[in-house]
Amino acid sequence: MNTAQPSATATIMAFHRALEMLYPETEQVCRDPLAAAFLPPDWAAVLRDREQLQALMGEKAKQFPGVNGAIVSRVRFIDDVVAQMIADGMVQLVILGAGYDSRAYRIQGIEKQVTVFELDDPITQTDKLAKLESAIGALPGHVRYIALDFSTDALEARLAENGYDPDKKSLFVLEGLVPYIPADTFARLLDFIGENNGAGHQVVFDYLPPSVIDGTCRWVEGRNMHQEVSSHGETFRLGFDKDALEAFLRDKGFVVVENINAPDLKSRYFKGAGRRRPVTRVFWFAHARTVAPVDRCR
Repeated sequence: MNTAQPSATATIMAFHRALEMLYPETEQVCRDPLAAAFLPPDWAAVLRDREQLQALMGEKAKQFPGVNGAIVSRVRFIDDVVAQMIADGMVQLVILGAGYDSRAYRIQGIEKQVTVFELDDPITQTDKLAKLESAIGALPGHVRYIALDFSTDALEARLAENGYDPDKKSLFVLEGLVPYIPADTFARLLDFIGENNGAGHQVVFDYLPPSVIDGTCRWVEGRNMHQEVSSHGETFRLGFDKDALEAFLRDKGFVVVENINAPDLKSRYFKGAGRRRPVTRVFWFAHARTVAPVDRCR
């Protein structure tokens, strides 16, 4: 990505979450009261200008049909996994490519039992911390902020330096990350997560089909996503078909908990008038757990 400025795609994702807060509460797929605080002033102003916002939404609905629905579904899907892991005794949450993620500050109970490690490039993280302090005051003690360059820094070392314990039950969140990293980097991430598999580590992430990665997608939103990302100086690198992703995870010693296409979540998350909202088929979400030694013996 272009590290001379904060990630454009991270800002776009925050805008989608902030936009969701304008829907009636009974129709909101996800809730992120902090999302608007991460937006540049001109972006935040659009949310307050009804006429300008409607024009923008109409334009983007034609260019990226169903993408907004998939993005808010992704947020909710990952939120639900985090909440369930907290209930199951998770004590460490590792958010890779954190961008303007706000789960450490809004998910109930997280501050009482979970140490959160947010890893991201220095430019985006510095911008986030300044905006976060402005929004909530002092930064919370249960979050560790780690500046990381995936191309040069060793994840294991940077986490260890900041108190990560591989023997404690952890969840790794890779939201909006997998399509941007090479296959060998993703493989190393999974190897690291699985090294201490007796601890019950899990991973949740989204992924895109290969046709979106190379710009040949049959659906207009997939082709336009490819062009939009490139226009921001960021590059899609890694895509999977469903079966290939599951084979990849099995090869790395993981059991798939859920591997689902975004539209299949409509009945789970979209209520009332929200059921009419389109959800694109180009987004997929996966949740997997490491195979503990006892599982391998069965």
